[in-house]
Amino acid sequence: MIYGQWALALNLLTIAVLAFVVANVFVSIAFWFVKNSIQNYTVSTRKSLLWLCVLSPWIIALTVTLFFSPFFQSGEVFVWLTELAHWHHPDIFYFLRPA
Repeated sequence: MIYGQWALALNLLTIAVLAFVVANVFVSIAFWFVKNSIQNYTVSTRKSLLWLCVLSPWIIALTVTLFFSPFFQSGEVFVWLTELAHWHHPDIFYFLRPA
């Protein structure tokens, strides 16, 4: 068990990795369905769509991590997020959850 700022950093890193993996799964599934129809677009549009597929998991992971960051939850803007996903102990990180 880790306490303090390192625990907060590890918790945020865990959120980022989970968001990245989930976003990659969704992008891969979406690309699987549209891979044949992408040939109908122009080269510049295909290039933009492929860059969007590559960058979207990174952007989603960064955005989700920023939303869960305590720096952004302190304001009145993200009160709905605190109600949606309440984070009880951001300054405690468990490698293995106790049974």
